[in-house]
This record gives sequence, structure tokens and C-alpha cells, in this order.
Amino acid sequence: MRTLVLLVWLSVCTTALASGLEPQPGRFDREGIPYQGGDRDVCWSEPPLISRLGGSSEIISMYGVESKVANDFVVAEPFHITRVRWWGNYYQYSPGYPMGFPINLQFYTDAAGIPGTLLFEFPCVDGHDVLIHDFGADLIFEQWADVNGPCMGVGTYWFVAQCCDHPFPPQYARVAAQVVTGATSMFWSPFFGYPEWTPTDVIWGEAWDASQEFECEPCDPTAVSPSSWGRIRALYH
Repeated sequence: MRTLVLLVWLSVCTTALASGLEPQPGRFDREGIPYQGGDRDVCWSEPPLISRLGGSSEIISMYGVESKVANDFVVAEPFHITRVRWWGNYYQYSPGYPMGFPINLQFYTDAAGIPGTLLFEFPCVDGHDVLIHDFGADLIFEQWADVNGPCMGVGTYWFVAQCCDHPFPPQYARVAAQVVTGATSMFWSPFFGYPEWTPTDVIWGEAWDASQEFECEPCDPTAVSPSSWGRIRALYH
């Protein structure tokens, strides 16, 4: 069964863009689907390419699977994140199968172009989603969750969204963004033979970023000392 899971995962993650599919036109125009954002400011936005290009980012304990796709983002002025938004794909979906699994959200420091230290996480939070494209057995959702992240100082960070423990099939993937911004996304999964963070172009032969967007509010980074990070992280375990 391990080989079957690996082949399924590779098929969703390496499918070429189908003819006629166009890049996502923008956050506020998704084929008549209302924008799900609030009144807060969007401080980072990498909208999706509506396609089946993406990477496994999930936990399937029935087969010992864990995978992560991490994408970097830049804090130009100190802020704390109030809402995270990303786009995900359920591959091999069967009608009637329950969707809306909890999502594990993680934030890492940058370590010379790859994810470094885990700063804080929101484990298996209840998210929200709206279906934005239906490929039959392959569904793409816009997903979001309200969070209360600590103040983040100026610098580069990495964001992970994993589908929490769920049965197989389907499999879950983060959907690619329209363009690569900063460093290419990184993949991690000892199960699939990548125990270290590995660039997407090394695995799939082309560089791509996972789509993601954050709403935020300004903050004072001096109010959170470096020694507080361990306590902040512990709050979410």
C-alpha cells in the first residue's frame, strides 16, 4: 500500500496544467464566488493557479504518512497574523466523502533559504473552505482560519498548512501559486524519501510556490522578547 500511496501522490503533484486553464485572475474575482476575506489588511498574498499542480501536505496515520509543503513570506513591517488563507486540493475524492478536515498550521524561521526553527503553530485548527473548482474526482478549495499569531519582526519566515489525520483516499495537497516569489517552496517527508527540506524543482523538475495569503495587524516587536518564543510555541501544544 505504501507504493500505491506514493504513486497516487506523484500523479497529483506532477500533472501538467490542462489546456485552457488560466491563472487565477485575482483575489476579488473568482468566477462569481464571493471573496471570503474580512475587513483587515492583507499583508501577504500569493494567489493560486487554478490547476492540479501542487504538493502533498498532510498526515495519514493509517499508513504512517506525513508530508509538508512550506512556502516563504516576508515581513516588511512588524505585524501579527490574524487570518491565514491558502488553497488546497483533494485528489481522488469520492462523492459523499466528508471534507473539511482540521488543518495544522506552522510558522518557521528562515535558515539561509529553507525553513529553520519552528516558531509557533496552531495544531489541527478548524478551518473554513469554499469549493472553487471541480475536476470531478479532484476538488480545489479556498481555505482559511482565524488565528492570533504573536508579533513577528522584520524578516523572512515560512508557512506550512497540513491536512490533519484523515483516512486514505483522498489525498491532500497545497495548490501552486501563479508565480514563484522569493525562494521556491520546500517539501519534507521521510515517508516519501525526503527527510530534509528539498526544493520543489529538485523533486518535480520545475520550481513552484504554494499559494497563501495572510491578513494582519501592525504590532510592536519589542513587546515580545526572543526568550518568549518557546513559551509562545508551548501554548499551542
